[in-house]
Amino acid sequence: MLLDGLSWGISNGNGSISLRSSLPAYPVNLLQKEGIIQDPLYRFGEIETRWVALDTWTFAAVFTPTEELLARSSVDLVLDGVDTFASVYLNGELLAKLENFHRRYTLPAKQWLQSGANTLRITLHPAIPIAIERKKNHPYWIPTVTQLGNTDAYNFARKPAYDFGWDWGPGLAASGIFGGVSLLGYDSAVLRSAHVRQARQPNGDFLLRVEAQLLAPDAGDHGVLSAELPALTGLKAAAQLKIAPSDAARGLVTGPILEIAVPASSVKLWWPVGYGEQPLYRLVVKFTPNATLDAAAGDAKVDGSSAAAAASPAPSVLERRVGFRTVELVEKPLSEAASELLSGAGGGWANSVKPGGGGRACAGMSNCGQYGWVDGKKWTFVSEALAAPNEVYPVSGYDFPGAYPNSSMPGGDNPWWNQKLGVWTGWGGPNLADRIEGESMYFKVNGVPIYAKGSNIIPFHTIPANATPELIASTVDLALDSRMNMLRVWGGGWYMPEQFYDLADEKGLLVWQETMFACASYPRDDKFMAEVKAEVEQQIRRIGGHPSVVIWGGNNEIETSLEWYRETQNNPALFVHDYTELFVAAIGGLMQELVPETPFVDSSPSNGVISRKPYIKRWGGAWDPRYGDVHHYDYNADCQNFKNYPMAKFVSEHGWPSFPTWPTFKAATADEDWAVGSPGMEFRQRHYNKTLEMTDQYMKHFRLPASWQGATKDESFAKWKQYLYMNHVQQAMCIDTAFSYWRRLRSEPKGLTMGILYWQLNDVWAGASWSGIDYEGRYKPMQYRVKHQFADFVVQTVLDNGRAHVFVVSDDMLPTTATLDISIFRLASPDGEACAAPAVTTGGAAAAPPTTAAVKVKGSAGRRLKGRGPPHAPFADPLPASGPATTEEAPSLAAAAPDSPPAWARRITVGVPALNAAIVLNATVAEVLRSVPGCTESTCFLRVTATTEPTKFKPTQTSTSDLFFVNFKDLALAEPKITTSGFAQDAPDAVSFDLAAADAAALLVVAETDLKGRFDDNMVNLPPCGAARLTFKAEKGSNVTVAQLKASLTLAHLYGNQEPAETSRQPEADPEAIAIAAAVAAAMAPAPAASGAAAEAEAGEVLGPMVAAAAVKPAAKAAAKGPKAVAAAQDKPSLRRRSW
Repeated sequence: MLLDGLSWGISNGNGSISLRSSLPAYPVNLLQKEGIIQDPLYRFGEIETRWVALDTWTFAAVFTPTEELLARSSVDLVLDGVDTFASVYLNGELLAKLENFHRRYTLPAKQWLQSGANTLRITLHPAIPIAIERKKNHPYWIPTVTQLGNTDAYNFARKPAYDFGWDWGPGLAASGIFGGVSLLGYDSAVLRSAHVRQARQPNGDFLLRVEAQLLAPDAGDHGVLSAELPALTGLKAAAQLKIAPSDAARGLVTGPILEIAVPASSVKLWWPVGYGEQPLYRLVVKFTPNATLDAAAGDAKVDGSSAAAAASPAPSVLERRVGFRTVELVEKPLSEAASELLSGAGGGWANSVKPGGGGRACAGMSNCGQYGWVDGKKWTFVSEALAAPNEVYPVSGYDFPGAYPNSSMPGGDNPWWNQKLGVWTGWGGPNLADRIEGESMYFKVNGVPIYAKGSNIIPFHTIPANATPELIASTVDLALDSRMNMLRVWGGGWYMPEQFYDLADEKGLLVWQETMFACASYPRDDKFMAEVKAEVEQQIRRIGGHPSVVIWGGNNEIETSLEWYRETQNNPALFVHDYTELFVAAIGGLMQELVPETPFVDSSPSNGVISRKPYIKRWGGAWDPRYGDVHHYDYNADCQNFKNYPMAKFVSEHGWPSFPTWPTFKAATADEDWAVGSPGMEFRQRHYNKTLEMTDQYMKHFRLPASWQGATKDESFAKWKQYLYMNHVQQAMCIDTAFSYWRRLRSEPKGLTMGILYWQLNDVWAGASWSGIDYEGRYKPMQYRVKHQFADFVVQTVLDNGRAHVFVVSDDMLPTTATLDISIFRLASPDGEACAAPAVTTGGAAAAPPTTAAVKVKGSAGRRLKGRGPPHAPFADPLPASGPATTEEAPSLAAAAPDSPPAWARRITVGVPALNAAIVLNATVAEVLRSVPGCTESTCFLRVTATTEPTKFKPTQTSTSDLFFVNFKDLALAEPKITTSGFAQDAPDAVSFDLAAADAAALLVVAETDLKGRFDDNMVNLPPCGAARLTFKAEKGSNVTVAQLKASLTLAHLYGNQEPAETSRQPEADPEAIAIAAAVAAAMAPAPAASGAAAEAEAGEVLGPMVAAAAVKPAAKAAAKGPKAVAAAQDKPSLRRRSW
């Protein structure tokens, strides 16, 4: 009997507020709907509505059970999701006290049910004071990570940690009911879960193990438990199950393990997206009571009727889906891993097709063979560009090892040849992998090494009830659109709804699943440990059978957090013991018992293990890139210098923060918030000192204004828009640099990087975070660079020590060849030459007529400048197709149009190894620039566009990379003129259009619209007279018209957002802006839970600082009069970790 659809009365602690709603429901949502409070995510609403989380809320419903339900021998109340501390009453009798968000509860209710009206009451208690009180009363102090505005006691509540506030979101700490509420009546045993494991046998076949859990009536039960794969005739298993009354009384009963042998020849393998298909096979698990079997048999003997069978208990049935696959986490010495990844089955170094050009030497840009190709047999590893900062580079025209005049060929003394591996190695000398300490970390699915490309996913919303099926599906779709194949479910949020794992199974998304613990030590008293064990076992049984789940993690950053706090540093023995008991013995023990075939890591990051059987951790600095996975955050180093990134084996977190896109930020704020350093801006920045750290990074690469403060409101707004542009572009360039490096490190023997999961995919509010997709689903510029670097084929241009390197990276399981179009462009046409007269470009059958188009361009002062485009499209013909209908173009910095010839161009053909990275071109910058008279490092740039030949597994793919020889602030740019034209209605939800530049290059052009959706590419570079065609796709379920996009489209570019060279200077500290930031940070800093105070008083103290933050501006202005606030803000250390 479902109860969530009833009209529930909802009241607060003193009865002053009464609401009505069906379930799921959260009071904070209902109060907003009724107009009693504002949106808690609008402006300072988090502060103004915090009282809701500190109140007690009672949900009550009156229902009349059916006679049929009352007649059942057992009736249980099932609660699928209660947030978090609750007392549950049925007709005034206390059924249970709940305190775990992450558990489903089943409570016996039969003895308290009555005929007629019944009242179910669920009272929700505020989590904040309870957590604070428990922290104070613990026998010894356990520290908690602090964030701006958070409550530092989340580790004492089994409620999502982020709900107390994190450095990317608010701390609503709301209570409510997010799952179903129902009454379950039964006379015989009923199935409640079916846990499915699979293992590959030595003969190649699969063995399924199915372990069911059941509820049984007080008298017990006996019957037949069976499991069957209906699509595979004859593949089933069955066993008798007898449940004694004593077992039934203890609750869930675990049945015998049913084993089904599945011949490999009878099934198709399940593959990650991009590697194959995702076939899923239906598994039916059934419990049939003996009484039913006996009745059916008796009927057949008498007259074939089913009267007796109809009167007997019905079988209980559950269905699951199985994807047959194997998964392995490869942790082995680098020499062994290199042998597999670079010259064994995992690598594609053997290629019978010799690259075009054929020459081994590359003397200048005009006569190039392939760098690293030796005698048509072997590839070089990526080399000098990956070396340490003190590396030495060749400066002659000979551009690869083995071509030096006095060096020997393979097998001789050449230091680049690894005799043991039988392949060319990178920088460092012979037998490099043998001499490097460390271990690999990568996944193999069905025996194939997988380069993991993905991100960390956080909860879909601040309020669990708002995580609609549409939002979940849309988020997964955006991950796939960004070419991801793995998502890490972060330990500070929730175990995801079933729909998420179903979608991952269907679409081939691998899942790294953590249990819900993050960034601080946790208690280990008996009560807490029992609660955790019940939670984790329930979640393993629910999630563990999904083929998409390929690794379990015990926690996020708790091992490394032992280095963060004074308490853990001063008493390591105590906290290491606590850690080991919880994450290795308890959680690790459950993993070994229930999912031994699935890899498990007790923490992320970590140094892996010395042994898995028995499980022995490798203790030490968990950030050590030689072992395990790495979380990398460094806000001080130049993020556009690849040498500032570690040679990690697997990067499970990395990111750079930014604010949301302008339309999303605008919707959550008011105009007084649209100024750099305003209280409204800083309130939505939850990472200490981040505004100053980010601005310092911008100064490394861009020309900034001397002050971000405007003399008028309009001027302040213009500077805010300028700041936001820099904020987004810098994030994108940081990510592009890091990802490019780690993608090519897959083929460097001392790196062997095989995974990037960046922080973070999505957002829970319109505030600063590390996301690439903001709260309203819009892509920041960063996401387009993610999409580029995660393509199956990528070309990269790398500048290092005065040399230009070109790499290709391929995830294809077969080798191929690629055509490289190498071009040098000037940043401005010589003597202001006009572009050639273009013909009309048609974007499809519904192309717009050639009319003048108004384009809104954000100028240096933040104005929207209207420019009139030519009466025709800006280039002669559409870009030529690069392959057959199956062609897939990777997003790229747009290729030049045919009528915008570069200053210099060459085309060569190179070999592309399978599942590897290779360096294919190398030249000094001087060589490059000598190709074009008058070209200098500040007036020209290099573009490489690579197009592959299709293979059995991949279609033709195209990738483009631009290389600038100096920082953007040092480029000699002229003001560009950008026009739009060729608008076409490609589909009801998609409109495409052309962008074109006139005689000056337009760099880092960002298109934006108030419409919800995303472009296919963005942040493009347009050479003089160059063009790009972009497509805007509306959010799922919505449409867009040409008129709507034209009316809302704006463009921003580098020239319009950098200060002119003659007026730019390094900004001095702006006292008022810094003081505002410092005052907001100080006001929002969480106060530690002081011992001796009542929980209610503590809760009040939590409110105080946040309320003060809302009125911080007067205080900030006063602080600006003296140096202390400025000094305090400047002296805060830059934190290398994201989380504290």
